[in-house]
Amino acid sequence: MKYLDDWKDHSHLKISPTILWEYDLSRFDWQKMCRIVVLRVLQYGTKEDWYAMLNLYSGKKKVADIVRQIRNILIRDACYAAIVLEVDKKELSCFTPRV
Repeated sequence: MKYLDDWKDHSHLKISPTILWEYDLSRFDWQKMCRIVVLRVLQYGTKEDWYAMLNLYSGKKKVADIVRQIRNILIRDACYAAIVLEVDKKELSCFTPRV
């Protein structure tokens, strides 16, 4: 089993509100703000936040699709995400040269 492949077993977990400190989570649109949520989990999340994120966005493939769209990820976070989500880091926008 690969890292975090048991995410479905942790469907009870929720993303920690502390990583989204400046948002009113009672009115937060989790789907519309998916890039912010994924970025914050990459930056500040615990293993429980990763499980919650994978459940919220239906697994590694969908989260990888979201990560591919985010340009402002720190290289260390992008490398970690590429390993965990099993994608080539060259596919991520933050590794694409900007013209």
